[in-house]
Amino acid sequence: MSNRRVVHPGFMAIALAISVFLWMVAQGSTSIDRAYDIPVIFTGTSDILVITDQNAGVINVRIRGRRTALNSLNPDKLGYEIDLDGLNAGRSNFEVDLSQLEAELPRGLGIVARSPSLIEVELERRWTQTVNLRPDIDGVPAEGFELGAVTLKPNRVRITGARSEVKRLKELSTETISIADAKESIEREVRVSINARTVWRADEDPIKIKVEINPIPPPPEPEIDVEAEKKP
Repeated sequence: MSNRRVVHPGFMAIALAISVFLWMVAQGSTSIDRAYDIPVIFTGTSDILVITDQNAGVINVRIRGRRTALNSLNPDKLGYEIDLDGLNAGRSNFEVDLSQLEAELPRGLGIVARSPSLIEVELERRWTQTVNLRPDIDGVPAEGFELGAVTLKPNRVRITGARSEVKRLKELSTETISIADAKESIEREVRVSINARTVWRADEDPIKIKVEINPIPPPPEPEIDVEAEKKP
């Protein structure tokens, strides 16, 4: 006669459920680390100054705590503010102090590492001026057509930004207007192309361009020498 004990299936299910529950509790109570990129937010910027350079746009922080607490953290609501009020043009350094940010974290979470530890910011005086605007036309019309007059209204724009960048710009171009295989004139609003990181338009007035595409006139008929035809 066999002495093997038969385990009731119900007991096995209960044991499995308890094991899963204990595993979940252990996972929730175990401390782990997670890394987050916290955006740097500048406040108090003067109207006469422009940020031209900074060594970092985010601060990478490593936060430690229970998995359940970390899962409740919404990183999209985190930000590190730096107040620039009262600063002059030039380079300024700010030591990264995350004590205020850490105080706003859910209970049980703490910041254990950060990078960088210093934020460097370069400020420059703002400058505004008016520059000429030229159309940027690309391509050739369809066969039998030719490019006519090109008109921009207005043909000058005001720009503003970092003084060194603005003062070196004497002329700007529009976005590229393609006339490839065009058979009729083009008239629409265009954007200004500014290839400078710290320069932008000082106004938002619309700029309209008109590109005339005209049929190529037929060549003139050759003149007939009547007197020559009368000669025998």
